[in-house]
Amino acid sequence: MRTSSDCFACFMEGAARVARRVAPHDDALGERLVRRMAELLARADLDRPPPDLAAEFYPELTDPLGIVDLFADHKDEANARVLELLPGLEQTVRQASDPLRAALGLSLVGNYIDAGVSMEFDWEHALEAEKHAAWGEEAYPVFRERIRPGAQVLIMGDNAGEIGLDTLLVKVLSEMGAEVTYAVRDKPVLNDATLADAELVGMTRLCRVVSSGSDAPGAVLGRLNAETLRLMGRADVLLSKGQGNFESLEGRLNNVFFALKAKCRVVAAALNVEQGASVFVHHE
Repeated sequence: MRTSSDCFACFMEGAARVARRVAPHDDALGERLVRRMAELLARADLDRPPPDLAAEFYPELTDPLGIVDLFADHKDEANARVLELLPGLEQTVRQASDPLRAALGLSLVGNYIDAGVSMEFDWEHALEAEKHAAWGEEAYPVFRERIRPGAQVLIMGDNAGEIGLDTLLVKVLSEMGAEVTYAVRDKPVLNDATLADAELVGMTRLCRVVSSGSDAPGAVLGRLNAETLRLMGRADVLLSKGQGNFESLEGRLNNVFFALKAKCRVVAAALNVEQGASVFVHHE
């Protein structure tokens, strides 16, 4: 999807968040960072998806300061907390009448863990509420029918923490006979999951994990490497996790299952759901 002028507020809030993290006691530096974001937005090509712009804009703020992983502590905390919860959540999945739907639902809740949006969510409380959530009325039966022995499933991962919950989904898919590949970001812009996060949460022990080549907080097609594009082309099931991947692929790629939390007003409006809703849709 293209960038809306409504996205400007999120970019400016993102710049303020960067300023608070890197210059909590340096008002002059913080002001320069926020002003720089305003300058970048003034000349932005709004036909590009928001994650594509983010890949250009955020390094403009952080690279001059020598910052490689601005949200490293946020990612570490999210991964650690999810790893604590996983044994109990796995038991929930195993006891469910439909383990695949249960695992996918928990994976959806994991998309709440996002340093790139200003809206706050209690994702741990949402794990309990997810048991009663309604989503994917049309898409889920199609998804389940396509998960069969030998099916090639490519999951485009999103954030740290969330990737830990995704391990439950990968386990169920593998047990159903699917051959799963999980793609992570090449490097973090926000709290993006990378190969290091995949190793930490044990994803690399469950399935093939590849770096997508993306240096954006989304699967921007022009930023993906040749191997990922090849995998996308041959996948029987392409599952796109998260809002950034939705923004990057919606309207630009066919036959995609999108699983996300609609965390901003623009995305919620595009999907015709309430802000904060769980979404599982199939765009053919």
